[in-house]
Amino acid sequence: MTVLSLVRWWLAWRVAGDPAFFAGWAALTGAVGAALLASRSRLLIRLSVASAVGVAVVAAVFTVPSPPALLAQQPGTPNPILRRFGDGLYLVGYETERKGAGLILRLYWTGDGSETRDWTVFAHLLDGRSVVVGQHDGQPAGGLSPTSHWARWQVITDEHPIAPTVALTPGEYRLEVGFYRPETGERLPAYEGEKVLDQNRVLLPTVCLADGAGSLTCTSGGDGRGRPASRRAR
Repeated sequence: MTVLSLVRWWLAWRVAGDPAFFAGWAALTGAVGAALLASRSRLLIRLSVASAVGVAVVAAVFTVPSPPALLAQQPGTPNPILRRFGDGLYLVGYETERKGAGLILRLYWTGDGSETRDWTVFAHLLDGRSVVVGQHDGQPAGGLSPTSHWARWQVITDEHPIAPTVALTPGEYRLEVGFYRPETGERLPAYEGEKVLDQNRVLLPTVCLADGAGSLTCTSGGDGRGRPASRRAR
């Protein structure tokens, strides 16, 4: 990791994690600039202008990505992905593991700490016709990490064992994930950037299921949108 990367990480965490830090820094530099401009000294005025230009250059060079994007980029995050749910929940990574006739889906979440409601995760396995052929629903981490209790930018590891509801034939399958409220069926809006995703779900890249403990890797990928499912489950 380069010095530039370390500085960008530090700036991201300080600015996003502590808005007062940014406000204080802006107020201090603003006061110094005003004092310099108020001075009658041409040298000080020139220094203030040069300082402002320097700050602009530094800001351009040290473009600070959002904390969720940094988490998705950090080494060790499996299959980095960045999708937002609601105003402050993020999917930053995932991985799959074959287990028996089904599979294990491991999701990596984070949030800005603003969520006040507890959402249930749905994880559906879809066949080539987008029919749900396996699923697992539950609160994150088996109910141990409800969304209303997430600490700011804490990474939550959330495991879902997906058992098939029908006999699976070898082939390509898709996984869709998202959040919903069990009492109403309401899904939390899902976004790729600022674009609302179809059916408020994230479609993960294709997995290949073979006989036994076959491969889970395919060459095709998902774009988070995909085709509408023929059947939806809760």
